Amino acid sequence: MRYFAASAFEIARFLEAAVQITMGGSKRWGVRRVVFFLVLAAWACGEGLGATPWVGHWTLENPADGEGMGMTLSGTGTEIKGSGSKDTDPAGIIFEFTVSGTSNPVSGFNFTLTYLPNAVSVESSTVGYTYSQPDMNHLVLARPSEMLHFARR
Repeated sequence: MRYFAASAFEIARFLEAAVQITMGGSKRWGVRRVVFFLVLAAWACGEGLGATPWVGHWTLENPADGEGMGMTLSGTGTEIKGSGSKDTDPAGIIFEFTVSGTSNPVSGFNFTLTYLPNAVSVESSTVGYTYSQPDMNHLVLARPSEMLHFARR
């Protein structure tokens, strides 16, 4: 997916200036209306300006009995941020984490979970993943030793 870094207003101003240059600087209101509707149509029909398909609440698909993991993601542009929790202990200890990353492909990991200190560990720890989103309702976090599949809830 492609994402626009510019706002709709910036795109409209650019298109208006381009039309004015080609028309010799004419400032007719008809040109502004055409540019406005072109930008509006591009925004409505395209992937949206600043679309963030990962925004929402995600839960781990098919966790083992007694285990679970969920996270709430937000962000703008290609920036991903959020928080969540993971329950892997039969005693019910919950590990909370924060999320940071990018939807852009990068060399190495582009998605990081930072586990916060808790009753088991007094230090925080960071785990890197490669993020991918095969469709709007699923995302995958992968690293050499594990692959996590999440579904939108």
